[in-house]
Amino acid sequence: MKTLKRHPLAGIVVFVLFAGLLTVWKPLSIRYHHRAMTNIWWDSIGMQHAKGPVDKILEVLGVVTVPKPRFLDPYAMMKIHRHREALVGLGYYVKRDFQLSPRAADLRLIHAVAGQAGQEPIAVFQYDAPASPTQKVVGLSVYAPAKDMPRWEQFVAELQKSDESDAEPSNAPNAGSASLHQHR
Repeated sequence: MKTLKRHPLAGIVVFVLFAGLLTVWKPLSIRYHHRAMTNIWWDSIGMQHAKGPVDKILEVLGVVTVPKPRFLDPYAMMKIHRHREALVGLGYYVKRDFQLSPRAADLRLIHAVAGQAGQEPIAVFQYDAPASPTQKVVGLSVYAPAKDMPRWEQFVAELQKSDESDAEPSNAPNAGSASLHQHR
């Protein structure tokens, strides 16, 4: 029986292929998780998301594609959380928890945070008693690239200042809400 002889460069070739795979693996994983997280979010709020390469090719060829029916996914937030945590694990996002003075989750607060986050599910409110009818927002968890955290720090500081000025009596209507509107 003839035995196979290993070529002296075979080990080097395998090593180079493995190193090349590792080089592209992380960026591809980041892209996958970010796109999946964003698409799940957009589907859950009824937004049309960006077309993929297959959709673009079919469009060029003149093939009409019927959009898949949208449905409310009861597990959407859990799926988004898993993708967000994967992005933290890959080093693309960092997680930062900001404490806020207790406040109601009113539309002004929700719109201000949504405006700061853009169209991505990267900010999560923390509540004092989630099951309570009188629950208050006591914090904000932000998942974002490290380079974006100074912007979030400034936003939360302005949010706190706005809350403090709203607590003080004022003659001017909506005196404390001006700083929130500049982030839209």
